[in-house]
Amino acid sequence: MVEVLPKSIAHRILQPALQMSDSVRLICRESGLDMLLAELAVHRLDLVLADRPIPPTVSTRGFSHKLGECAISFFAEEKLRVRLESDFPCCLEGAPFLLPSSSNQLRAGIDQWLDKQRIRPRIIAEFARPFGPSAAKPRRGARRVEPSRSRCR
Repeated sequence: MVEVLPKSIAHRILQPALQMSDSVRLICRESGLDMLLAELAVHRLDLVLADRPIPPTVSTRGFSHKLGECAISFFAEEKLRVRLESDFPCCLEGAPFLLPSSSNQLRAGIDQWLDKQRIRPRIIAEFARPFGPSAAKPRRGARRVEPSRSRCR
């Protein structure tokens, strides 16, 4: 599986295989998509779980199947949330952001959305790996910033 895929999602995808009547042995490895596709090409792997389809530039023969998608929420500490309450998403202009690294497909979607809205946040940090299950739960005092249908500028 690619390094950026949250383990909780991988677990949900693989869970049915573990509940089969026939005994199944899974060996899971993490790496970048290019490395995993190279391993798949020489039959060292049977399956690759990734956050995006096989790129058209890769010559590996294979099939990509979209298994799902998820929504994105923005969270902020209470003090920042109060400042950001007005005119979402325009209020995100210059707001501090923690984002996935640019190698993450989720980041590409966020960047496209921000570009479409003409919003330039202040990126404080980028993370190569997901934070894990605890990241899905906002810290005490954090509140969801609610979206509106408006567009900036």
